[in-house]
Amino acid sequence: ACSCARSATAWSAPLSARRSEQSPVQLSRSRSTSCQSSKLESGAAIKFPQESNNTLEAVVRAVEVPVNLKTRTGWSPATRNALRIAEIAQGSGIAALRVHGGSATCGYDRPAEHETVRLLREPIQIPIIANGDIDSPESARRVPNHIRADGLMIGRTTLGRSWIFAEIRAALGPANGKGQAACLDLASCLIEHLESIHRLYGEERGVRIARKQLSWYCQRLGGEQGLGPRIKRSTSAREQPELVHAILASQRLQGHPP
Repeated sequence: ACSCARSATAWSAPLSARRSEQSPVQLSRSRSTSCQSSKLESGAAIKFPQESNNTLEAVVRAVEVPVNLKTRTGWSPATRNALRIAEIAQGSGIAALRVHGGSATCGYDRPAEHETVRLLREPIQIPIIANGDIDSPESARRVPNHIRADGLMIGRTTLGRSWIFAEIRAALGPANGKGQAACLDLASCLIEHLESIHRLYGEERGVRIARKQLSWYCQRLGGEQGLGPRIKRSTSAREQPELVHAILASQRLQGHPP
């Protein structure tokens, strides 16, 4: 990683920890980008992981909260070096490793493979969290059983589908996925999501952020096209829950399942 990323990442880590009220600091070396001050994510960090060892150690020393690292299986399918990355991370004091089952050059164009992650289980002692194409209760049950992961990270699947956590919780519950998932009250689920955004960011910024979430919900649930302009024009926290009911009413009329 470039020197400016090393110094800026270590400098910004305490600030990030304070802003997040002592939650773990998250570092990423999973994408190929130019030098950035807030993320450890240059392609060099995956191609030449030993060069970022000092960065990881500096961030761990700079904060009193756990530091997690998110990475990929390697730079390309032909150069998977996740084990070396994991060894360096563990030696640097990283608390947990989140591994996406694809290489940096693959982006999201290829299905994630978790066999590489499985190979980390024996030599690596820190928790390993699997990520990539975990998009259903079935995959959430299958992936950790196969690779013996300590946890799952779910990203893009949640866009417009925040209730997937309840579905997965039911699948991984005491019935081991054999029982039926609890019937979801989508309206309450979606409104709770919006209200949490408003609380976290404040009404002015929260409403702007929630517009994107509403648009994803509209696309996922098959809301009518005319709702798009209404979502974009929404300006108050009071108005947006009404749009949730409009989306669900449109979904029922058009017969789209969630």
